Amino acid sequence: MVFTAAAIIGGMIWGKATWNVYWTWDARLTLTAIMLFVYVGYLALRRIITEPEARARRSAILGIVGLVQLIPVHFSVTIVYAALLRHRIRLEDLGLEAYTEAIAATGPVAGDAVSAPKVGNPGTHP
Repeated sequence: MVFTAAAIIGGMIWGKATWNVYWTWDARLTLTAIMLFVYVGYLALRRIITEPEARARRSAILGIVGLVQLIPVHFSVTIVYAALLRHRIRLEDLGLEAYTEAIAATGPVAGDAVSAPKVGNPGTHP
């Protein structure tokens, strides 16, 4: 919890100096902040509940939630990149399809009837 809090606070200081804002709602930043709150909640839950069996059961459930949350925090950038890449490829395919349809819909283009000159042997003259 201490290291996660230090990373978020240090990142906020660095973000203010770099981007002139303390916080951006980036997927990884937001999920890391939520993960920090899960850590704090876990420690608070361990101190608040006095009955050992209930404390252990509830803390274990929250610990599993925290563990499951690590996966999207770790892969959030990769997942966002993959989604954006998929969207970009789809846009490119749509643009290529529209370009192909536009070319097919037009008639002959100026210069289509012109062919390259035929060049004979350099040593012969007509």
